Amino acid sequence: AYAGRRRINEVGHCIKRITKSGARAVSVDTQRCGYNHNLLIGRVFEWLLDLAASELCLGIIIMPPCGGYAPNRLENDGGPPALFDSDNPDGIALRNGELPHGAQLTLQHGQITADLAKAVHSHAGKVIIEQPVNHSENSLWPIKGREKHSTFFETSIFKKLRNEVPGDFVYSDLCMTGAPSRKSTAQFCNLAALPYVTKYFGDLLCCHDSHPVTLKGKNEQGEFVTKGSGEYTPMHCQL
Repeated sequence: AYAGRRRINEVGHCIKRITKSGARAVSVDTQRCGYNHNLLIGRVFEWLLDLAASELCLGIIIMPPCGGYAPNRLENDGGPPALFDSDNPDGIALRNGELPHGAQLTLQHGQITADLAKAVHSHAGKVIIEQPVNHSENSLWPIKGREKHSTFFETSIFKKLRNEVPGDFVYSDLCMTGAPSRKSTAQFCNLAALPYVTKYFGDLLCCHDSHPVTLKGKNEQGEFVTKGSGEYTPMHCQL
């Protein structure tokens, strides 16, 4: 779910090749099929939830949109304002007490993520939820100016999910799979998926002196450099 655009050597291609077409990946994203893959639309979500609940579903990888939690929102650098922080992990309310529309949408995707994960876990399927790591002052990856960073994994939605779906985190530096930045990433895995993800991703610790890209600020076109950084590299997909 939230698989991004179609590309060569993506997860689906690797699954088909490794299993010799014995298994099929259903890759869902609006960049692939527009509204027909928009999980905010009820019938689309129900379609995918039915697939997830089927015992034919071996597992699910979910990469919910992380833009709402982007740490550069905390830096007041002319970009969009923060929607979440460590004091408000479920959203920073407006003066009228309501959540900004962006925060509401982000939480909707979070609930969709939780519902899909529970459906797959209910029949002993493998569950992987991937998000960038937390960069707050008390995290393993603190960054100055991002002391109050908060992610999906700090929301009440995820905390409730974790009570229902036992598992643990596997951390990786995705520069070790060919990403141009360090891109430290957290993957929450249920107990069925945990041994496999730990085996292939748990030892991916950055050994580079520098990286060609730093995910901070804007490029020469005025776009935030985080744009497009969520795509998995071919090596990542192969693992």
